Amino acid sequence: MQMCQLVLGANSLIQAALPGILSNTPAEFSRSLNATLEEHATYCVKRAAAIDGLKPIVPQGAMYLLVCYS
Repeated sequence: MQMCQLVLGANSLIQAALPGILSNTPAEFSRSLNATLEEHATYCVKRAAAIDGLKPIVPQGAMYLLVCYS
């Protein structure tokens, strides 16, 4: 199958359900999830920085870590 034949977006059922899901999710869930993601990102940056020749680029919301190699 060709990549251009795939639909990569959410299906219409999920799109219709999202407003209810998001409005009924407690705010603490988002705060806790964001704190956990920030903790993990900080850990990854510190570990990458400890490797000779790698200079991590601190993520600012992305779900990946970029590094420069020198």
